[in-house]
Order: sequence, then C-alpha cells, then structure tokens
Amino acid sequence: MRWDRFFTRGTPVIALPDWNTPRLFVPAKNFSQRWKGSSLCPPPSVNSDGIALPPKLRRLLYRIRVALGPSPMIIANRKKSGSIDIKGFVREVLPEFSWAVFSVGVPGKAQKITAQLWNDRNQVIGYLKYSSKPIACDRIAREYAVLSQLNVQPRPLKFGPLSKGTALLIEPIQGKHIGGGTLPPEPAILTLLDQYAIAKPVPLDEHPWVQTFQQTAEPFAVKWLEALDRRPWPIVALHGDFSPWNLLRSPDGKIFAIDWEYGVPEGFPYLDLAYYILQVAYWCLHYTPTQAWEYAVEFLSSRSGPNLTLAEAKAIVRLSAYQGYQFMLEDGHSLEEKPQYWRSKVWEHELCNISN
Repeated sequence: MRWDRFFTRGTPVIALPDWNTPRLFVPAKNFSQRWKGSSLCPPPSVNSDGIALPPKLRRLLYRIRVALGPSPMIIANRKKSGSIDIKGFVREVLPEFSWAVFSVGVPGKAQKITAQLWNDRNQVIGYLKYSSKPIACDRIAREYAVLSQLNVQPRPLKFGPLSKGTALLIEPIQGKHIGGGTLPPEPAILTLLDQYAIAKPVPLDEHPWVQTFQQTAEPFAVKWLEALDRRPWPIVALHGDFSPWNLLRSPDGKIFAIDWEYGVPEGFPYLDLAYYILQVAYWCLHYTPTQAWEYAVEFLSSRSGPNLTLAEAKAIVRLSAYQGYQFMLEDGHSLEEKPQYWRSKVWEHELCNISN
C-alpha cells in the first residue's frame, strides 16, 4: 500500500520506527507534528546503546529523539490523480480536519490503514480506517454494523466508499489503554460486557450466532453446542478481539472497547469474556493451554463470574478459542504459528469428553 497516496504532494514525511520497517507515517512540517505523531508508535524494547530503562522514560526519550533528531524525511510526490482524498471524505463531518498520522496494519489479506485525525489546535478529532483489500473492507463494514446499533462509545460518524476501498470514520475517546492484563478481569470489564446485550434470550436453535456457526464450523466444534441447549441465551454485540489492548479507560474511570473489526452484530454471550481471559493468559501471563483452560472454566463457572454450569463454561471456552483461531485463519495466519497452535490446544483439552 503506497504511503504517499495519503499525503498532499510536497509534504515532508518521516516513517517510524524507520523506513525499512515502517509502522507509522507522520507529516514533519514542524516540531509539533513530529512530537504529536510519535505518540502512536511504540519505542524500541531497549535503547540503541542496549541500556534497559523504565518504559515511560524510554518512551519519552524516544519521542524527543524523533521530534528533534535527524530522522530521515521523504517528500511525498504522488500526483493528485493517484491520491486518496481523506479530507474530502471527512469534510462534512469534521470540517476542522487539518492533518493526520497514518498507522499501517500488518501486510496481508486483511491489511488496513488507520489514520489519527488532528485539527490546527493539535487536538485529535477522529479516527479513520481504510482498506482496499476485500477481507479488510468486510471487517470495516462489520465494525460499522456493530457500532451503529450500540448505544455506547465510540460512535461511527461516517461509512462508505473511498477511492477503491472502504472507509469508516469514528469519534475519538479520551483515555488510555488499561494496564497490563491481569486475572481475574476487573468488575468494570464485566459491567461493560453487560451493556452489549441487544435482545432478550432465545432458544439455542433460534439464536442467530448459533445458526451461522452451525453452517460454517467443523462438525466437531458444532457438537460443543449440545452443552448449551438447556436454556435460552441473550443476543449480544460480540467484539471478537476483546483484549486489554483494545480497551480504554477514560479520565472518569469508565472502560470502552475500541477496534470492533472482528465484531458480530448478533453474537453469543460470554465468548468475549472467555477470549479476554485466554488473551491475557497467553500474551501477558504465559500460561500453558491447560492452565488457561482450567482458569477460564473455573472463572466462568464461579459466582464472581457468570456462574455458568461446568458444562456450559467448558463449551464457551472451546467456542471462544475456536472462533479466535478462525478469525486469525481469515487473516492468513496458519496452524504453525505459536498463538494459533496454542488456541487449538485449548479447545482440544478433554476433546474426547465434551459432554462433561
């Protein structure tokens, strides 16, 4: 994806962390843009001199180096006919839009660009997601569908075609990512998930998520639904990637979920909660699949959690691991990758004893 399609011809641009492995493209007309824009790019894990520093100090020094240092600049020279008109897309909704920082997704079938939009007063006024790749366009459309029916932040501001792709404009949320993942999930996270219920409970065979799952999942996974057939289940908005890095805490302490690209408008309850536990268990606590399985089942069946039956908890954990695995397959990830292999071992736990 050509980076200079997003900048006005003649704009000086820096790439972070560097031009060999760019993750962020920042306009560099002045110190303010370089300083503000660098806030989106994580610093290297260690300083160039190999000295380990506290994360906050390391980040501060990195941003100062970006803003003041000799980061190489390249002048955007794309002709107007080949550019992507971000300003035209957001003009009616955000007339004060002035400049943007562009974050580049992982290359592949689902790659997208996320733009952080600023005004002349150096305030973030919105975020725009864009892609021309079919899978990513579908994800952007799904995010719009979910956010449109939820009465929570962030709100979608505009959705539609842009250049040869699809774009979604979203309002900004004031806040910071919640701290490093810990277990059990804090009560505010459970409260947030309760807000995503959109319809009253229905019998299992009438649930829209279950009907879709039965048509698309492998037979061994469909059998897991048998443990859930003893009562009706509510219809909820499903985030699909409910993880600490997709949760923001506002100044008043409220928690909001962002990045709904894997969202499902009519999802099944507790899958997001189980997925959160599995994500924290793998990425933050480095649990084995068995440790993660046992913890997730115990929490989902406890009074401090949803208080599911043991059979229901086991089914939800398996379904959550399987769904996450399938989403990553869509993005081009394979079984050989460690996170995927780990997820498969979670759902295979006691696979021959699925009725328990």
